[in-house]
Amino acid sequence: MREIIDFVHYDVDLFIDSLLEFLTTNVQTLAPKIVLNNFLKGCRLTIESNEYAELIQSLERVIVSKDGILVSSIDAVKGLESEKCLFILNENTLKYFFSENLETEKYHNKIWKKIYVALTRSSCELIFVLDKDLLPKQDLLLLKTKFEKLGITDYQPIIF
Repeated sequence: MREIIDFVHYDVDLFIDSLLEFLTTNVQTLAPKIVLNNFLKGCRLTIESNEYAELIQSLERVIVSKDGILVSSIDAVKGLESEKCLFILNENTLKYFFSENLETEKYHNKIWKKIYVALTRSSCELIFVLDKDLLPKQDLLLLKTKFEKLGITDYQPIIF
């Protein structure tokens, strides 16, 4: 997009953000293939088939619930930022987050990098979500104590 002569006079970051907003809004009401085809046609772009497949896959992950909460995998949000983010912890991410029972060689591996990505997506507020169904082996009161030891004391339990 940055190289297309018709778009060079736009502020790049603002332009990309507005394109993302356009795509994510439209994919809520139209099929991802229709949204992407209309977008590519409107911008007079052609892309490789593997790029097309990746974009379709990304658009399929961008589905907003009726409550307006966008849920994406850590991989899908890499490079994105939002004012408020939810970090849904599971057994594996929780183990890395608290650095419990980790062998030295397991530091800075793929999971560790995903934790970093998840922790750095929010520009203002990061909300940790502890779902008892995802954490069946965890004592939620003990987890509360562990979070408090890290200085995370402002919390609001939500029961589903």
